[in-house]
Amino acid sequence: MRFFKTWVVLMLAVFFIACGSSESTNTNSSQSAPPVASAPPANSNASEPPAPISVPSSNANQSTDAKPMEEKKEAKADAKPEPKVSGAAVFVAQKCGLCHGPDGKGKVKDVPDFTSAAWQKKTSDAAMTEQIKKGMLPKMPAYEGKVSDAEIKALIGYIRSFAK
Repeated sequence: MRFFKTWVVLMLAVFFIACGSSESTNTNSSQSAPPVASAPPANSNASEPPAPISVPSSNANQSTDAKPMEEKKEAKADAKPEPKVSGAAVFVAQKCGLCHGPDGKGKVKDVPDFTSAAWQKKTSDAAMTEQIKKGMLPKMPAYEGKVSDAEIKALIGYIRSFAK
């Protein structure tokens, strides 16, 4: 019987806390403290009073957490994801392997060996970008307008992987 009475009192306390917190959502949380309720003692013979239960107001959470969440959403909305481009796919699609070979060692006379550490060291990414865009006459055609900057960047990354 004592358990039943304690359970009923506890349920009533939870009900009043729940109902009371919905009323506090319309008030300004910066001016009022969050409601505090104490749970009824489980044993009426207990000598120590129970610790108070703090129920945070929903406005308090909104005022502290809303701005960072909004900033994160705005940052995600503003950021345009770069398309994932495979350098290997560009290498195959543009038929680079016909002259440079599928392994990057070069199949045609005067074509650089991409596996050479010396060639990799002396050739900058900017120089490769320029060579891809403008071509290397008379043998290598210009790819400016045929491939995007993202594809060129991916292709250079793939060319760099031959030396590894």
